[in-house]
Amino acid sequence: MRTPQTDQRYVQQLQPLLEQFVQWQEIPGLAIGIVEGDRLVSAHAFGLKHLERPADPLTVRSLFHMASITKPFVGTSIMQLVERGHVELDAPVLKYLPYFRLADDRYQQITVRHMVTHTSGMPDVKITNGTSLSTMMGPWSDTSAV
Repeated sequence: MRTPQTDQRYVQQLQPLLEQFVQWQEIPGLAIGIVEGDRLVSAHAFGLKHLERPADPLTVRSLFHMASITKPFVGTSIMQLVERGHVELDAPVLKYLPYFRLADDRYQQITVRHMVTHTSGMPDVKITNGTSLSTMMGPWSDTSAV
């Protein structure tokens, strides 16, 4: 059973270790969340959002551009949903994401399989010229849900 004391153990025991690790490894920024069951019980951020802006600290609501590191997790999760009968690989993405849109009308033919195998024909997303992740993500960048 969770109590306020169990939540405090993360602050009292884990946080000092992480602060030391971040310094020792010279990590510019690190965010951590601890989930018990289906509830976030502790969250903390260390360091900076941008090395060029030392007055801009990382927060627990900061967004990260995760890039390719998420591919194995997403692929595994989707295949688990396929095994359970919750997702069909050859169904259009629109079946699961009705708000999905691209300028090219062929987006309607893109299947889950296309997305998982990176054969959808969608262009690569590049963040350049100082464009922030929040700007790129538009309406999906509401960090109040994070």
